[in-house]
Amino acid sequence: MDISSMGWYILDKDNNPVRCNTMEEKIEYDKTYPTRKILGRTHIGEQRISTVFLGLEHGHGYDKHVLWETMIFGGDNDQYQERYNSHDKAMRGHEEIVINIVMGKTYCNDDDKWKGEK
Repeated sequence: MDISSMGWYILDKDNNPVRCNTMEEKIEYDKTYPTRKILGRTHIGEQRISTVFLGLEHGHGYDKHVLWETMIFGGDNDQYQERYNSHDKAMRGHEEIVINIVMGKTYCNDDDKWKGEK
């Protein structure tokens, strides 16, 4: 099945996105490298911070290669997410979110910022 117009990607050996031409190509990649899409998983109290390679373009025509995401599950920051357009930015983003949570900060949607200690 030709999926070249759908925005599905895999990663090359240097973690650069490569557009898939067929669904078979995407399925084979996922079978061959099942853990490659997981960049980070960190548990802090009841919060789980997960950073992954999504494989599907989430830029919606505004940003190119928005293919990575960090999301928090549980706790005060439940469902908070950030998306990135490179592997390196996703790794840094994961680390920054972990640091904010360790410092006791919570995300404030009203201000679009991390707020001080609890």
